[in-house]
Amino acid sequence: MASQLTVDNIVGATTSDRIHIPGHIIQVVQASATSAIQKNSTSFVATGFSASITPTSTSSKILVMGSIPVYLQNTSSGSHGIVTVYRGGVASGTDISTSPTAFGLAQNYTAGQEQITMANFHKLDSPSTTSTTPYEVAVRMFGSLTHVWIGTNQDNYTLTLMEIAQ
Repeated sequence: MASQLTVDNIVGATTSDRIHIPGHIIQVVQASATSAIQKNSTSFVATGFSASITPTSTSSKILVMGSIPVYLQNTSSGSHGIVTVYRGGVASGTDISTSPTAFGLAQNYTAGQEQITMANFHKLDSPSTTSTTPYEVAVRMFGSLTHVWIGTNQDNYTLTLMEIAQ
C-alpha cells in the first residue's frame, strides 16, 4: 500500500515563515516591454527598463535572466554597444555582470552598417537583503556609434528575477 501525505500549508516550527528548501524557487518576477529605448553615452546609463524583487531571506540568491534586442547605428567599423544589469539602479548600485564585456556585446564590423543582436544573459546574484531590490538594465557605447537602442518597437524583451532558497 502506498503512503500519501496531503497538506495545505507547511509552517516553520519557530516562525510563521514558509519553509525554504535549498535550491527551490520561492518567487518569480518578470518585466517585459516592446518599446525601443535609445541612449548615446560612453558610460553605462540607465535605460529605465527594470524589475524589482523583495527577497524573503538574506541568504536567498536571485537568478537574473534577460533576453534583450540591441540595435546599433555607427559611423565607423569596430564600434559596439554593451548591455549590463545593475542591482540597486545605475546611479548608486552594483554592476552584477562582473565582466568587462558585461552581458551583451553587439558589434558593427562595417562603417555605416546597422545591426540588431540579442543580449541573452543569466547571473546568480547575492543581494543579502530582504528589502525591495531593483535590477536595472544599462547600456553604453564604444567607438563611433551614434546611438544604441534596446528593443525595436516590435520585439518583446524581458528581464526575469527568480528568488532561489539557500
